[in-house]
Amino acid sequence: MFLSALLFFSATFYFAIGVFLWGGTLRLRRRRFRGRPRVTALVAVRNEVQYIRSCLNALLRQTYPRELYDVIVVDDGSQDGTWEVLQYYAGKYPNLKVMRSWGPLEGMTGKQRALALGIRASSGDLIISTDADGVVPPTWAEEVSEYFSEDVGMVVGYALPPRAGKGLGVFRALETADLLFLQTVAAGCVGWGRPLSAIGKNIAYRREAYRQVGGFEGMGLQPNEDMALAQRIGSSSWRVTFMRDGPVVELQRPSSLKRFWSQRVRWALAGVLSTPLLLGLSFLAFCTHLLLALSVVVWGSYLLGMLAMYSCILVGAAHLLLLAQGGTFSRRYEVVWALPLFSPFFVLYTLAVGLVVITPGRRVRWRGREY
Repeated sequence: MFLSALLFFSATFYFAIGVFLWGGTLRLRRRRFRGRPRVTALVAVRNEVQYIRSCLNALLRQTYPRELYDVIVVDDGSQDGTWEVLQYYAGKYPNLKVMRSWGPLEGMTGKQRALALGIRASSGDLIISTDADGVVPPTWAEEVSEYFSEDVGMVVGYALPPRAGKGLGVFRALETADLLFLQTVAAGCVGWGRPLSAIGKNIAYRREAYRQVGGFEGMGLQPNEDMALAQRIGSSSWRVTFMRDGPVVELQRPSSLKRFWSQRVRWALAGVLSTPLLLGLSFLAFCTHLLLALSVVVWGSYLLGMLAMYSCILVGAAHLLLLAQGGTFSRRYEVVWALPLFSPFFVLYTLAVGLVVITPGRRVRWRGREY
């Protein structure tokens, strides 16, 4: 009976939070700004020789006025030929600057240090950033800059794998649905004025806002530096907004269960070390998923069975609501078909990740380093 009551209230609250976040996405409005600020595109790389050419080609073909746009790429100790590729491109394109980041990390991750170094060397009023496996559309800089009305300090957008026509398998579809769902949850939080998360593959911020909150150097070691920066800027006098109808960055990196797992563990650890609100939402999701799994395993009464079905419907409805909204915003409607598989997939993997994250002494591995 106790399990039944817990399941009923947690699933109902889970659905209510889903509706609340969906409502937050409806509050997102595009305030078009027609100014032409100076823009610097920034990328931190480490052992990305397989993807860096496509990334650079996209960044160097932007429609933004050339005299107001430059690109900075900071190499974080690559050993696979990435630096040689960067030097070759820098010799061909005068608006591309490449740098190397060396030495002890001193309380930062390698990516934090590389990004901080690039920002110090930049000249843009706006910093727009992606990762080496991201391919930005030609109008990326132009469209992103239009979201920066006078009170906006940061802009966040979608970054997703290629469309179905480019080889979307079952796991790729689930990974895409998961990214779309998580980023739409982030959009809902932004809509209510409480930015809790951001993906660094499609993000932009004012240099002034970055400096006011202490930058990457002032936040200590962070497993997800982009999320921490979004929270800091959102807590300042600046506003954070989400590009509900803006450019989508396409991710080149192929699906990999190992990479998916390590990335989600890193994100979960960042959430645990984050704000109480994000920790609370993560705890609610974990408890609801755990109770739902237990009710299915120990299905021993008619009441518990009915509550398990009720909870599955509510959890699935919350997922559908946010996935459909994300599909509309990103124009990726084909992802919604994955919902019947996505809900059990999401429940099971979040349970597994949650159990790993609460293990004492858990450390993060990223690009051959451990933190």
